[in-house]
Amino acid sequence: MYVKGFNQNLEKTLDAKLRYLVKAKRALGEQRIGLVFAPAMGQEQQPIQRIAEQTAIPL
Repeated sequence: MYVKGFNQNLEKTLDAKLRYLVKAKRALGEQRIGLVFAPAMGQEQQPIQRIAEQTAIPL
């Protein structure tokens, strides 16, 4: 899954990502999934993010 919309400052981003991961774990249970977060504004997109953006389920 490719997650967009976490363009906040570092502290807020980490808190938001943690809350999101906890909710995903509760909703999906023990399933193994891959979550790739979009780069923050001003950061270069990494190859894994580029591939996830093209092929993953957007959230």
